[in-house]
Parts: sequence; structure tokens; C-alpha cells
Amino acid sequence: LRNDSKMRMVSKFDCENASCKADIIAEIVAANVMVDTEFLNAEAHFDGERLESANERLRKLLDEIIYEALDHQFKKSREFLGQLLHTVQDFYSHSNYIEIGGRSDFENLGFPDAFRNRLPPPNAKVCKKCFKDDRKCLMNNMNDAVIKNQWLTSGYFMELRPKGRCDHSINPTGYLLNKISNFRSRSYGINKDSPHFKTSPHYHLFNEAIEAALHSSIRFIMTVYDDLKRMNNEELFSEIIGID
Repeated sequence: LRNDSKMRMVSKFDCENASCKADIIAEIVAANVMVDTEFLNAEAHFDGERLESANERLRKLLDEIIYEALDHQFKKSREFLGQLLHTVQDFYSHSNYIEIGGRSDFENLGFPDAFRNRLPPPNAKVCKKCFKDDRKCLMNNMNDAVIKNQWLTSGYFMELRPKGRCDHSINPTGYLLNKISNFRSRSYGINKDSPHFKTSPHYHLFNEAIEAALHSSIRFIMTVYDDLKRMNNEELFSEIIGID
């Protein structure tokens, strides 16, 4: 999702119904945004069908947040929290969860075996080929078998896309890469990072991705609170998140 969307989601949870500390929220947002510099790290963005390894990243980051908080290293905890939220939010904009009907939190996300029996077979054709400017085709470029079997997949970003699989499409990191990605892969693109067709072939599902990512982000933040509470250290949560 676009960085401004991520910033709104973090601040909405923290500041809407509580007194929040802007500098602490800024630390979390900055860590979230910085993950975009790791554009070669598919697991950080749920790219390239790395769903299982990206899910394991979420589990490890949750552990790191708690570990650093127990050691009173709250700045480090916030850094890991920002990274966690970025990856959570990218699941909804980079995978096809929304395309197969998901409209809220994917409740298995972050749990072991979250994607058991949900991944397409290696030889399955997942995305249909469309002309790069054919909006109607691009908006419905999931093959019927994906919808029927509720398979979960994601687009390839900086890696070569296997035949019949999906692409992220437009690469937002620079003009040259934009042109290369546009030439190479727009016809298979599924990203919902923005509400604009020029950068996101599935721009029409942007709001649905935002809504689902918000619900999921709140769940992961509350998971941190619940884990600390089980350890009788719930007071550390306010230090991490910056609320009174």
C-alpha cells in the first residue's frame, strides 16, 4: 500500500481513541516506510508467491517486538512493529486475497500453517494474460480455478514471473524500472497499492485492501498487547505504542 495510506492506518489506531505521542507514532511509521527500501526482499512484501516465508517473517517479528520490550528496548520494539505492519499491510495489496472475496482480516495470517491447502499447484495457470491497457480484462485477470479453489498467490516484483503466474506490475521505485515493469508485466498485474490504474492494475480494489489491512493491523497490534499481558507486563505496551 502507498506510504500515506500506511501512515493513516497507524495513526488511526493509536490516536483516534487515545492520547498518543506523535514522536513515537512517527518512529513506527518511519520503520514501516523504510521497508520499501528492501524491494529485493520478497518476504518483506508478500511478493513472488513467498506467502509461507513472509508469514514466518511475521511470526519472528512478533517475537522480536516482545523480546525487545521485555529488555526495555522500546525504540527497537517500535522499529520491529513498523516492519511487521508493513508486511501485514502488503499481504492485502500484493496477494489475491481481496480478489477471491476477502474483505476483512485474514485470521490465519501470522499463525503456523496459515496457507496450508491454499496455494495453487506449481503448474496451475493463475493469472490470465491481458493487453496492458485493457482495464476490463486486467480487473478480472484471475483464472476461474483460483476463485473456485480459493487459492492464494501473489505477484512477482523484481523476479522473473513463471509462466501462468501473476505479476505485481508497475514498479514504483523509479522511472526506468517503471518503464521496464510496464513493458514486461503489466498484462498480469494484480497490485492494489494505489487507487490509480496507471500504477495499480487492480486499483478498483484499493479501498477493500485498505479496509482489510486496517483490521489486520489492529489485530497484530493487539496480539503484542495480549502477549505482554500473559506475561504480566501489559504496562510495556503503552511504552511501545505511545499511548497513555
